[in-house]
Amino acid sequence: MIEDLQQFGPLKTDVDLKPYNTYHIGGIAKYLISPSSAIDLVKLIKYLKTNNIPYFLLGNGSNIVLNDELYEGVIITFQNMQGLTINEDSTIYAEAGCNLAEVANKSIAASLKGLEFACGIPGTIGGSIYGNAGAYNCCLLDYVSEVCPLVNL
Repeated sequence: MIEDLQQFGPLKTDVDLKPYNTYHIGGIAKYLISPSSAIDLVKLIKYLKTNNIPYFLLGNGSNIVLNDELYEGVIITFQNMQGLTINEDSTIYAEAGCNLAEVANKSIAASLKGLEFACGIPGTIGGSIYGNAGAYNCCLLDYVSEVCPLVNL
């Protein structure tokens, strides 16, 4: 199975999960993988589902408490999916693994306004959209115009 998983991105085995969350708690993951692209992520999840292998998507670990026991499945991180582009038309394209606070700070540096509320939120774009992160009576989905879903899973 290790050889199969390695085709989707860098793979680690028997990984201590403490560094992967803001509370620095948790057990050991049998496998931890960081897909190299959204396409590799889709292929990985298809592979895991086809083979009935349990998996868990882990962003920045800022809104989660991890179990202290061994996780026998695959933990998927987004460390290799942090592309960020701010276009001349003020459109921001950010991959799921981008840090939300970093995206907010870069948007401010580009003279864009609206995301100031997110400067102190430690999550990733993917998790922040999923949970509609917000602060100061503002939320991320007020500023998101489009999300590229992972299709055909």
